Amino acid sequence: MIVVIQTAFLGDLILSFPAIARLKARFPDQNLVIVCRKGLGQFLEGVGICDHAFEVTKGSQHSYERVRYAIEEYARTRQGSIELVACFHRSLRSLWFAKRLSGKSTIAFQSFFAKIFFFKTTAYPKSWPDAMRYLSLVALVDEKLAREISANHQAQSSVEDWSSLNHLNTKGEFPTIPLFASMPTQAVSAISSDTIIEKVPQLRFSSKQAVAIFPGSVWETKRWTPEGFLNVAKNLLQSGCDIFFMGSPDEKSLCESICTDLADYVGKTVFNLAGSLSVLESVLLIKRMNLVICNDSAAQHMSALVGTPCVSIFGPTTLNLGFRPWNNQSRVVQLDLACRPCGAHGHRKCPLSHHDCMRKLSSTQVLDAIKSSGLLNNF
Repeated sequence: MIVVIQTAFLGDLILSFPAIARLKARFPDQNLVIVCRKGLGQFLEGVGICDHAFEVTKGSQHSYERVRYAIEEYARTRQGSIELVACFHRSLRSLWFAKRLSGKSTIAFQSFFAKIFFFKTTAYPKSWPDAMRYLSLVALVDEKLAREISANHQAQSSVEDWSSLNHLNTKGEFPTIPLFASMPTQAVSAISSDTIIEKVPQLRFSSKQAVAIFPGSVWETKRWTPEGFLNVAKNLLQSGCDIFFMGSPDEKSLCESICTDLADYVGKTVFNLAGSLSVLESVLLIKRMNLVICNDSAAQHMSALVGTPCVSIFGPTTLNLGFRPWNNQSRVVQLDLACRPCGAHGHRKCPLSHHDCMRKLSSTQVLDAIKSSGLLNNF
């Protein structure tokens, strides 16, 4: 059995899918299970990326112990032992959890504790896209993948050149993602959309282009202004699009506040679905969208998972941190400011108290990105 430890937030979890898919291909006869944070197990099993998911409550030692016993029992009743533990998460808690699983082999990123636990390790390539970082870890047990990574390095003349995948060209386009590193979209493509049509019947009758807007983020400073999203929505409505506002239950009131100024359209061509869909249902709905507009949040990675183009708005974070949307059709809108980035994940409040990275980013810039990219027809 293969155990993957990946207790990150949803967006980072999805960015590890290419690496997890490579593990499944490398060990086709082994069951693969994922240890994830609470609330994400149903999604992982639903998209078929693993055979089983075990949820842990972050910060609860009892939860980790309970899951460890459950994994060991799962292994005994199926394949007898844990052949490999892949610790994608770099925290000490995750490393200690990996150690206690007592797999025949454990791989992890280099650290002091990984060394003293005698794990097989590789350096954490900080400048690379996050998806490529995880693939570099899996390359420790996948010689073909290691050769693919090495061959591309040689072609690019420098091991650091994977960082080029993080950067937009002068046309606002990302470099093409190598085929071996692409998102495993086929699993979600095989899932029937009938269930989401039943949940969102508006999809059954509309022949218009559909756009999903995610105005929220776990981090307050990563949220673009409600006024900006409102102006973009108005322009899209004028061009004949249907708009679906989406997000978590915590973001329902934010979506409602934007929809208040679209009252003439609500229930006709504007629909607020925030808080009403599970993660898996949200992914299935995104699969049917022509475009997603969002902040630097999980929504851009959910879009990549199903191959839906995305325009993502970056504020306190920057592309060189490695968290770009992992598909070839997406675009990023951002401002060139000396204070960016102010952190790897954003903050509750702007450290400089002005939030210029979002406040000064205009709806015109976002609309221009949509128009220049050709992501929507006749826009």
